[in-house]
Amino acid sequence: RYRTVNAQSEVDETLFGAPHRLEAAAKMRSERQQNEEKSNENLIAKPIHPVKKQFVRHITKDLIRDIIVREEPTSSSIVIDNGTYERLAHAARNRPKEVRENDLRQSKRFRESVDAELDRRKKTIQEFDQQRRKNAPLDEIEQEAKDEAEYMLKRANDLRQEQEDEVKHLNEVRFQTNLKVSFEKTNSSFS
Repeated sequence: RYRTVNAQSEVDETLFGAPHRLEAAAKMRSERQQNEEKSNENLIAKPIHPVKKQFVRHITKDLIRDIIVREEPTSSSIVIDNGTYERLAHAARNRPKEVRENDLRQSKRFRESVDAELDRRKKTIQEFDQQRRKNAPLDEIEQEAKDEAEYMLKRANDLRQEQEDEVKHLNEVRFQTNLKVSFEKTNSSFS
């Protein structure tokens, strides 16, 4: 089974049979070339005169060849606006160490003041949100949940109070029975 590894490779397709999606691959290749041509037209300035190719004649015992010398790929020219150029030129200037340190301190102070201002605003917004949540009217579900929680808390307190009263009563009954038992023992010992 043949699959395309590189779009730029040149292979005799008949050796491997017709590849799948041949039309789609050709279409994609042509679109890519068109896009590259458009981007190259925008980036690279066109030369005024045609570039003459250089040839080197290579002679061997049985063969004479003219070989085309490859051109060095030139880096693409880019166009930048005046503000970017000024910023880059300013950054490229060699400044004394004291000036650089002073600029660094100023930028650090500026960042710290911006951070402090952001923190202050964040706290103000958080306080505002807390006040809004406290004062906001509850919707029906929240109100129902709050009422149910209050009812459960009241019921739990009532049951606890009732149990405490019951325990007090049982302790009192126990104490009285202990008193009766001890009183009867003392009475029986005297008789």
